[in-house]
Amino acid sequence: MNKIRREQLEKVLPSTWFDNKRQRELLMLDIQPFAEYLEVSRRYQSNRLFRAYLSWLASRFDVFNLTRKQFWTLVKELFRIVHGANLPKEKFPIDTPPHNAIQDSPLASEAREFLDALLEGSAEKALSMSLEWKHTHNLDQVYLHVFQPILYETGYLWQTGRISIATEHYITASTQYAMSQYYPDLFATPKHGGLVLAAAPGEAPHEIGIRMVADVLEYKGYRTHYLGGNLPESEIVDAVIAHSPDLIALGITLPIELTALEDVIQRIKGDERTRDIPILVGGQPFNQDPSLKEKLDADAYGENLSDAVQKAGELIDD
Repeated sequence: MNKIRREQLEKVLPSTWFDNKRQRELLMLDIQPFAEYLEVSRRYQSNRLFRAYLSWLASRFDVFNLTRKQFWTLVKELFRIVHGANLPKEKFPIDTPPHNAIQDSPLASEAREFLDALLEGSAEKALSMSLEWKHTHNLDQVYLHVFQPILYETGYLWQTGRISIATEHYITASTQYAMSQYYPDLFATPKHGGLVLAAAPGEAPHEIGIRMVADVLEYKGYRTHYLGGNLPESEIVDAVIAHSPDLIALGITLPIELTALEDVIQRIKGDERTRDIPILVGGQPFNQDPSLKEKLDADAYGENLSDAVQKAGELIDD
């Protein structure tokens, strides 16, 4: 499979489509991983993954007021460059990005007020709210019905051009800081369950999803050993061998991290010291294509925070 060179990208993305050079550069960044997403979708025989990427990319075209005709013109050219063939367009209908996470939350008012404070640039105001919730809501309620919907909504706002990458990172970092204020209570709960080792394989900057799973499990009485993200696969496997957990929870954010996740799972399943430890996986790629669980030989996958925590408990207590 061919890689996309910058000069090729510049040729198929005319400057006349844009109001200014900055817009073109931003869209180039979004298009750059095209070949990687296509390769991953082929590797795992998943049209759903590539369809999800194209739907995301189409929404980025909308940000710059580009037409669907321009979008498909570009995608077809890129497909020829990378794959040397015509794109079977009928296999990849474009989906509209969902954005009702806060609206559907039982704590929609709290989630909206928290997010609005951060959109105003007031982390202090948002933190004050979250500290008040410690007296009115359980930690798992706040994580599930406030923090998780906020992060979903933030992703939608960036994807559709309503906020910048800097603002998206600011909201994520502020939410993580608010989560940290719950840690004294989280680690003080009586522990009665097994040990969960949690990590985020790959190189993505965000690992907040698997962090939330580990936090809620700790709150519910399980012991957790959280490794974070951006770790070499071998280090994760070494930690599994060293700590002999009752469950391994692995989360990723993007499909291009699937190969790193698969490598970790294969190493664990291939070692007689760790092969019988159940593995729970989760993240956006599995929601896009649930069949990836079987393809990667995981024992279960969590669709969201609540589902991941429930399935973790079932695997540990089985």
